[in-house]
Amino acid sequence: MLRFTSTLMLFAVCLGHTTTWAQTPIPEFFGIYALSDGTLTELLEDDNLNNLEPDVEFVIHWRGNELNRAVKMFYIPPEQPKESNSGEFTGWDNFGRQLSQFTERNGRLLEWGVGLDAVEVPFRMGPYGGSSEMVRVVPVQDLSPGLYQLLKGGRFWVRKAQVLASYTKAAGADRATTGGTGVTTKFGIDNRSGHTIQVFLDGNETPLATLRHFSNYTGQLEVGSTHTIRVELAAKFLAPAQVFRTEFTVPRVMRDITVTGRGLRDCPGRC
Repeated sequence: MLRFTSTLMLFAVCLGHTTTWAQTPIPEFFGIYALSDGTLTELLEDDNLNNLEPDVEFVIHWRGNELNRAVKMFYIPPEQPKESNSGEFTGWDNFGRQLSQFTERNGRLLEWGVGLDAVEVPFRMGPYGGSSEMVRVVPVQDLSPGLYQLLKGGRFWVRKAQVLASYTKAAGADRATTGGTGVTTKFGIDNRSGHTIQVFLDGNETPLATLRHFSNYTGQLEVGSTHTIRVELAAKFLAPAQVFRTEFTVPRVMRDITVTGRGLRDCPGRC
């Protein structure tokens, strides 16, 4: 009876050890891997080949004690369109252009390879596979469609086709939604809220712009067209997240819409 009990206890200990560490699959080589539906896929150097789903998780397999360095994830918003009648976007995070305008304020270009407009994405991190050279990275919530970066250089898309379709639609929306005259005028958003904000136009769920405090967006809208705008303020310290909305018809000369901590100002008509 004593031998049977000892054997059972040994089996239970082994089973418990297996349950604790048997996280699979295990990557064979060092790198950053997307973990989805029980499958690991290594992130490639070309971000256009890394097209993932919103519920993706990650496994980082790095040599020795290099995992002790900080791990960060960023959302990389699109560059703002240049002020022109085309409404076309110029691309995502033009690193060379930003580096040529380097100042002390954008030191993280060198540390992380991202611009000042990149937004940190919150996540949780824990052990993986029973190895000190591996960690599991789990975003706090599903990722919205867009371009992201994990560590320095590990870039990937979430539903890229949906993102590109949304920005093509947004460029067209810059020219007109309803009742336009064919003549465009400047449309601007000036962020004076003290928060990072996201701006949405005409019900599009992909942000037209992500703006830090004291930054602005400039585009073009068609005179006489009618639009709705939604501005979401991120939570900050003790200040909760807020959402402001307004609908307006574009005049021939349009002042920048100012976003404050209390609402919108300088809208055409009334905010």
